[in-house]
Amino acid sequence: MHEPHTIRHLALLIAAALILTLPAAHIPPAPRQARAPCVAHGAPLSEYGGQPSSRRVPALWHTPRARIDAGTVGGGIAARRRLPHCHIAAQAALEWRRRSWYARQGLPDLSTMPRPPDRRQTAANRAPDSSGDGALWRWLACGIGLGAIMLATGLLLARRSSRLIRRDMEQLLTLASALGTDGKLPARRMRLPATQQVADALIDAAARLRRDDAVRLDAEAAIRRSNIELEHEVHERTQDLRQSRHLVSLIMEQMPAIIVVKRADNLRYEFFNQAAEVLFGKSSADIIHRTDQDLYPGAEAQARMAADRKVIDSREIVDIAQETFCAPQGTTRFLHTRKMVLLDHTGKPTHLLAISLDITETLRAAEQLRIAAVAFESHEPMMITDARQTVLRINSAFTASTGYTEQDILGHTPHMLRSGRHDDAFYAAMWDSITRQGTWQGECWDRRKNGEVYPTWTIISAIRDQQGIIRHYVCTQSDISSRKQAEEEIRQLAFYDPLTRLPNRRLLVDRLRHAIDKSGRSNLIGALMFIDLDNFKMLNDTLGHDQGDVLLREVARRLPACLRSVDTVARLGGDEFVIMLEGLSHQEAEASHKAQDIAEHILAELNRPYTLADRQYLCTSSVGVTLISDHRLTTDEVLRHADLAMYQAKAAGRNTFRFFEPRMQQAANARAEMEHDLQQALEQEQFELYYQAQVNATGQLIGAEALLRWHHPRKGLVLPDQFIELAESSDLILRLGQWVLKSACAQLATWASEPVMRHLTLAINVSPQQFKQAGFVSQVNDAVRAAGAEPQRLKLELTESLMLDDFTSIAEKMSTLKRAGVGLALDDFGTGYSSLASLKRLPLDQLKIDRSFCHDLLTDPNDAAIARVMIVLGHTLGLTVIAEGVETAEQQAFLVANQCNAFQGFLFSQPLCAREFRALAGRQSHA
Repeated sequence: MHEPHTIRHLALLIAAALILTLPAAHIPPAPRQARAPCVAHGAPLSEYGGQPSSRRVPALWHTPRARIDAGTVGGGIAARRRLPHCHIAAQAALEWRRRSWYARQGLPDLSTMPRPPDRRQTAANRAPDSSGDGALWRWLACGIGLGAIMLATGLLLARRSSRLIRRDMEQLLTLASALGTDGKLPARRMRLPATQQVADALIDAAARLRRDDAVRLDAEAAIRRSNIELEHEVHERTQDLRQSRHLVSLIMEQMPAIIVVKRADNLRYEFFNQAAEVLFGKSSADIIHRTDQDLYPGAEAQARMAADRKVIDSREIVDIAQETFCAPQGTTRFLHTRKMVLLDHTGKPTHLLAISLDITETLRAAEQLRIAAVAFESHEPMMITDARQTVLRINSAFTASTGYTEQDILGHTPHMLRSGRHDDAFYAAMWDSITRQGTWQGECWDRRKNGEVYPTWTIISAIRDQQGIIRHYVCTQSDISSRKQAEEEIRQLAFYDPLTRLPNRRLLVDRLRHAIDKSGRSNLIGALMFIDLDNFKMLNDTLGHDQGDVLLREVARRLPACLRSVDTVARLGGDEFVIMLEGLSHQEAEASHKAQDIAEHILAELNRPYTLADRQYLCTSSVGVTLISDHRLTTDEVLRHADLAMYQAKAAGRNTFRFFEPRMQQAANARAEMEHDLQQALEQEQFELYYQAQVNATGQLIGAEALLRWHHPRKGLVLPDQFIELAESSDLILRLGQWVLKSACAQLATWASEPVMRHLTLAINVSPQQFKQAGFVSQVNDAVRAAGAEPQRLKLELTESLMLDDFTSIAEKMSTLKRAGVGLALDDFGTGYSSLASLKRLPLDQLKIDRSFCHDLLTDPNDAAIARVMIVLGHTLGLTVIAEGVETAEQQAFLVANQCNAFQGFLFSQPLCAREFRALAGRQSHA
């Protein structure tokens, strides 16, 4: 807006400059004035030589760096060197410091002192003349004009520059606005380098800013990702921490150890796990936040809290090896307790931790181990192995029994004890039992270190851990050499005739039963021969029983020589022998022919002379033969058939043989008639019980045996041996046995009301068929209950034949009866078929020696030996022994001397009816 004025000013300046450039003649001369002193050094110019000339310009003025300075004094013009402003300022500052220094030092300033004139400059410093002043003004006008021109040019240039600057600034503003956005930059054309540099700097700065923004955004994104990851990690660690705390809490709760936590300041409970709840008998809710003063009596509470404070003060771990704790249930438990102090980060106690283990069972187990260690060193040989049967330990008894020391056997297996008598099947069965049932016991033959083979009763038990895995085996052995020897002797007595060493009746019956069964399966016909020596009683009476024994032994030696190896020769007793021939033929005629040949050979062999008492003696025999072809026959029936045939041979004149003839109608008719009469007798109650006294060693009446009598309408009083066998071969024995049982119980109830008889026991015979009934035990209990009798006064006598079949069921019934209080006795011991191995497993109370052994007790040493063995056997098994058939005082004295417990026989009483027996008991009570 000021451009016109500026132009006008510029025009005026140019005009003035042109006027000044006119010729000097047109300028009037200035008046002459005195020359001013020189300002350069503070002295007038006249001092440097003459009058200055105004017409002349000193040479110094024409120099490039000269300037004109008009003095105020006399209108003179002085010339000085033209110096840059910065240099003049520096010189002035230097001059000031110089003068200040001179003033501080008290020295005169030489620059202000008068200077002598310079001759060389005197003429030059003279004032110019008037012509020279005109020229000076022209030069001055020219300079001003040039300066105006230059000023105008500068203004024009400034105007143009301002337009360029304005345009460039507008572009810069547009560019700056565009840089603030993400859009495309506008086109630019900068005229000024500076603005171009600014624009470039702005673009570069914007680019750097964008890069910085991108870096910042990336950093923020990275920070956000880091924050997310950090939050996720913090969340996970928080969850892990919670899970860990929950797991620790759960572990502490479920640990079998008793864990209790108390505060250190007031000893209040803060944690109480389940094991502690079980021990204290209280829930954690009843314990938490309470102290021992709330749970225990005063003195005990103070003692417990004092002990806890002592642990807290000491800050040490206290271990209590055994602590007694009285449980609420009244039991005493033993604890192993460890207490410790829990500290915070500053080392200050915060809690008291107590961990206790219930060591009650451990102490008991240790006590049991001590007891087991003492028991291990018992008199029985013992051996312990691991699961691989490696021997770990033996006791001193084992060394004494086997000869093996610990150095000999430790680290080895028990195989070194094997004798070689048992096969692999035996050991396989043994280990199968141990694996399945955990134990095995039985007879085993082992070998000692010296090579001796001996029998042992071995018990092997498997020791399992809590998971049921076998870890050890314990073996206990007993040297049963003596027992085996005694058993062999008993077996010989039980199954073999002690005189002839031939099988006795028991073993014969057993083999006969197998032969009958085998004949039924194979259809092979066998034969049974019953041999009786003729006139043997006469031999005993004339030559004595010792010579009779010699004859019997010689017969026993000759008979096997006439037979095959598969045949059996047995002695039934006295002078009776039985021969059993198996598998003769499938045809009855051929079997009969072979049996006849063997019978003839036997007769011929037995007819040869014997040497008795140093002289020849002839003895014949009678033989009865029956074929074994009907497997439905019993052993008794087969023996009876052979016995009947033998009697036929005797009836035929002796020294011959006869076959049994099934066509004997007379015997069959008699049997049928007897069976019919028995049925009538049961229906009409024709039976009565008689009682034979049983006494102890002092002769005191202790009981009776009930004996059945039959009041036959035509035959009178019939004894049991005439009809019991028939009854047992039919179902009549069951009805007859039931009647006897009820009658005996009723009689016991009657005796219970009489003081002299209430202590007596009553024994009744039970047939095998009756005992094997499924409801026999119930029948006995019902009979006792119905009669109101005491079961302890009732005694059941069982025969040995009962033990032959279904031994387990028989033993079970006997145990049931024994638990009910009923006594059990084995009748006719020594004449039946009982096995000693089975006998020891039966719950018997009494052993009854058969009358056949008591009859010749004093005359036959064999019978005496058998009686002694039976008594010893009974006592060994814990049974009382009673002998029946005692008829003389000498027999009783012998039995008493051998510690027989009770006696029965005609010596004390014949079988009496109830009234007579009551009178007998009365007489004994008054005696």
